[in-house]
Amino acid sequence: MSRDYYAVLEVERWSDAPTVEHAYHTQARRFRGLDQRGPGRDVDSRALRHIEQAFHVLGEPQLRGSYDRALLDMLETAPPRNDDIIQMLEVSFDQAALGGKVAVERIAPSGPDQVDVHLPRGVDEGTLLRIGGLGMRDEPGDHAGDLILLVHIRPHPRLRRDGLDLYLDVTVPTDVARHGGRVRAGTLEGEVELNIPAGVRGGEKLLLRRAGLLDEANRRGDLYAVVQLQMSTLDQPVAKAPDAPAQRDSTADHAELAESLDRRMRQLTRDETEIEHRRTVTRNWEKQLAGRQAQIDQRAAAIAHRRRRLSALRAAMKQRRRQIAEASAAAPPDVQIDMRPLHLMQEKLEARERELAHQQQRLWEHRERFDRDKADFDRERRDHARAVRVLEDQRDQLAREAESLDQRRAELQRDADQLDQQRADHEHILAEFAERQQQFEADSARLAADRTALDERINDIAEQQAKIDQRVRHLDERDATFQRHEADLNRQRAELASAGEQVESDRQAKLAAVQAEIEEDRRAMKSQRDQLVALQQQLDQQAAELDDQRQRIAVVTTNLERRRRRLHRQRTLLREKSVAARQAAAPTEPPVISAVENLRLVMLAPGGQRRTITPTGSSVFIGRDGACDLCIPVSTVSRRHCRIEASDGAVILRDVGSKNGTYHNGQPVTEATLREGDSIAIGPVHFTVAAAE
Repeated sequence: MSRDYYAVLEVERWSDAPTVEHAYHTQARRFRGLDQRGPGRDVDSRALRHIEQAFHVLGEPQLRGSYDRALLDMLETAPPRNDDIIQMLEVSFDQAALGGKVAVERIAPSGPDQVDVHLPRGVDEGTLLRIGGLGMRDEPGDHAGDLILLVHIRPHPRLRRDGLDLYLDVTVPTDVARHGGRVRAGTLEGEVELNIPAGVRGGEKLLLRRAGLLDEANRRGDLYAVVQLQMSTLDQPVAKAPDAPAQRDSTADHAELAESLDRRMRQLTRDETEIEHRRTVTRNWEKQLAGRQAQIDQRAAAIAHRRRRLSALRAAMKQRRRQIAEASAAAPPDVQIDMRPLHLMQEKLEARERELAHQQQRLWEHRERFDRDKADFDRERRDHARAVRVLEDQRDQLAREAESLDQRRAELQRDADQLDQQRADHEHILAEFAERQQQFEADSARLAADRTALDERINDIAEQQAKIDQRVRHLDERDATFQRHEADLNRQRAELASAGEQVESDRQAKLAAVQAEIEEDRRAMKSQRDQLVALQQQLDQQAAELDDQRQRIAVVTTNLERRRRRLHRQRTLLREKSVAARQAAAPTEPPVISAVENLRLVMLAPGGQRRTITPTGSSVFIGRDGACDLCIPVSTVSRRHCRIEASDGAVILRDVGSKNGTYHNGQPVTEATLREGDSIAIGPVHFTVAAAE
């Protein structure tokens, strides 16, 4: 298969995000050497970079959607070969605009290497670049495949593009927007001066012709400067100097300004109503997109479940084929194994694979339409957000103008406000004095409470000192008692010493003998204790060994029982087949079909039903072309594959130069006479010849 990011992570194209992440961690552990033991483990850093690059694309939903759409377009226009390499090329906005040579590290299976490729000028997001001769080679000396690159452009902080047209947000002060002027803006080719007409509004687009991107065909787009209003310093309210003369209040100007503000507020209300309607439509779109996403996920889960079932059936078929091969090898030479159930199972699996491929194609088409609708929705949401920002700027500007009007009207009442301020300051001073007095009283109360707590602490310390003194007196009394006892003991010791040295020597001898016996008994008990501990350890080890042996015996018994049942089933099957072979009569040659009108072709349908095809005419052409009498739309079938016609009283099957050959009774033929019961294989489709009743 072709080398792409799915092949790098060794996952299928319908795998979900957790499966892709698990495959990435498995591959990363293998190439980091974490599966090896010891200090000699190797780390393949270049292969690890390719694994991280593949997970960066497949782990991001937006990048994976672009990558899958590019693969789908490629399958529809120019399907990749087995020796092609498919990967993503991430470039900056400036590189995509100017073009030139870029370094690409290929994800070749023989080892990553770096090559230089030419990036066309003005290349767009999702463009496929095919570079011949930079793919894989099956064998040394063979023709190399192509390197297919999917271009992904990193976003620019200030510029946006739509084809070859560029969009640039330009900040314009409100005084320049009101009276007109010139502002500077930065583009890819440097800074330019923009002429701002008087009365421009936020969100308006100023066109600069032939200032956009330039492609390889020397076609140049336009630059659109989107106006973003900014409040200037001239619009800020200015405080009046104390010694400045009072300005005259113009009632007419104020009335005209108020009327203008009312008109603009009404327009703003209408715009907000429209924005709310657009938001409602946007929420409905989001619900529809969420529903469609859930349907696509459900279909993908169903397809994945069917593929798992298909893999299980394929494994069962392989096991069945292996059992039949073993039975054929063990059977007598005159016994033949019927392979038709296996062929029928193979046809059923191929039909299910074709059905799953068709459903996967439809799922990709649904996902592509969903991504297009989502892109349109995102574009419309950005337009809505831009319009909301413009309206919010206008609302803020109206609020600032209303604030300026209020400030002008408030100038006449400033003296009264100053008097009120002085009165408020005096009241504030009184309130502050009362607050400080309350704080002083609270501090005094807190100090009294602290003094009370300190007195309680001193009383506790005095009680503890009294207890300590009582304890010292008790200890002194015990000391005196001990001294009296010690004096009595000394007196008794002196009396005993005067009793005689013989008694003391006898007592010492007996005491030494008793101590020796006690020491001997202690050593004996210690040795017995050590023996008991060692015996207990041996018993535990033997118990563990017995448990392991018991588990191994259980596993061996289970395996023997399984082998016995399998051998019994195989012996029964061979006995039944031998009996059937001995009971079968000598094969007789089936009759030859004399005319095409008497021919019937029986094909097994994907659902398991048999479908009978009745040819019309004296000859029947079979192939992939729609003009054939019997059309088989499979890529392994040639356009004109074979022909069935009558000749000399018999029906002849002729191969007309097909690519994969025509099989009659399992053998490739160029011409064969059809009899009743013969089998015809054309690509993956199998027919059984029958005669008309």
